Amino acid sequence: MKDRCWICKKWEEHFYWDHFEESNFHFMKVMNGDFTQKMTIPLPFVSEHLPQKPNGITVYNQSNKKWFVNCSSNRNSFGFSGKSVSTLFQENKIQKGDACVFELKEKRKVVELQMRIVRSKEVFSILTKECF
Repeated sequence: MKDRCWICKKWEEHFYWDHFEESNFHFMKVMNGDFTQKMTIPLPFVSEHLPQKPNGITVYNQSNKKWFVNCSSNRNSFGFSGKSVSTLFQENKIQKGDACVFELKEKRKVVELQMRIVRSKEVFSILTKECF
């Protein structure tokens, strides 16, 4: 998103570099703006781990319930799209300000991501400790 908050971006970078092992292939998104119909996946992650740009991705939550989420792309972006992403976020009670960490389960033909949810209260707590 163009108008992303500097603090959110800084926190995403901090989380990426300081809280994950190098062997884990993942990305994180802080839910802001209108994420109910689409959510972009960072292009470096797409280039490295999803070069075929699949039409859909299976996403598992912390309870191992799964959703098949449609994907779409254009020249400058790739990500979740349509009603399926709305269903995923509604059923997991994702709210504005929550952060979702998506980790590639394994490299296979069928793309599967494990989703971890960090609720906005936790995000705020981490931000106040790390940034101020």
